[in-house]
Amino acid sequence: LYQGRPQEGAAILREVLEISKGLPKRAQVIGSCAFAQTLREAGEFEEALARHREGVERAHEAQDAYLLASYLLQVGNDYVSLHNLKEARAAFEEMVERGHLKEAFHATFCMLAVLSEDWEEAHAHARKAHELGTFFQPQFSFFLHHQVEALLRGGDEELAREAARCLAERAPYNRRDRMSHLRAVAVLSEWEGDTERALGRLRKAQALAEEIGLLGELWQIKARIGEL
Repeated sequence: LYQGRPQEGAAILREVLEISKGLPKRAQVIGSCAFAQTLREAGEFEEALARHREGVERAHEAQDAYLLASYLLQVGNDYVSLHNLKEARAAFEEMVERGHLKEAFHATFCMLAVLSEDWEEAHAHARKAHELGTFFQPQFSFFLHHQVEALLRGGDEELAREAARCLAERAPYNRRDRMSHLRAVAVLSEWEGDTERALGRLRKAQALAEEIGLLGELWQIKARIGEL
């Protein structure tokens, strides 16, 4: 999934879910969480949310705090995909309250602030996330372009460029990272006033999203191209 091979990931996860039927409930819950992420990548936002919310209930029943936090993170991401920022914030806040995945706090709230156009809050969280390196973790590198924009608008242009450079090192070997890097450097190009270069990078990202089958990313990239 994190390498831009969602079809292979889905095939493996179906096998995992079949095997997990004979295992303790925790194994089933872990497999279901990963499978729902592949649905979100494919643009099946409502189904992904339903599966992740069911996972939250199962994790509650199992009294597994770590799994609960993991599911809440995904529920929050599902709501971000649906642009329901109020519910996304509630899920992320509960995740933090559970005492796990604290390194995700600044990345998730940076994302919410960017989408709300609260640039002061976005910048503060982007700097903290940069210190922790959160946006370079596979499940957060998808959202690197949000951090880059927050850093730029907060006056930290060099940090924004550093963030993009770091992901560039992985981009040649990973289609998913390559697409995320293109989205991030498109933000840099737009900031520099080079609209044509930004459009070129976004069109390359669009081609990758189509090749990989990431409908959840594709509509966002096309919308940004339309805005530019």
